[in-house]
Formats: sequence, structure tokens, C-alpha cells
Amino acid sequence: MAQSSGQLLGLKNTHRRFCRWRDNGIWEALLEQLIDEPDFE
Repeated sequence: MAQSSGQLLGLKNTHRRFCRWRDNGIWEALLEQLIDEPDFE
């Protein structure tokens, strides 16, 4: 499956953002909030 350079750039930007959020503890904080506030539905 061929990808255009625009698609690859988008994936690189997404990966960079994911890594930045990981390094800043965003994902850990988000998961802690979800664990602390269970959905009772």
C-alpha cells in the first residue's frame, strides 16, 4: 500500500505529539483520571 508524503508527514507529526504527551506525563494523568472516576452505566 503506497502512502503519499503528506500522509507520512501526518503520521510523523502524530507520533511526535504522542511522544511529547508521554514525556510530559499527559497519558499517565489521563489514565489515572479514568481509573479514579469509573463509569457506573
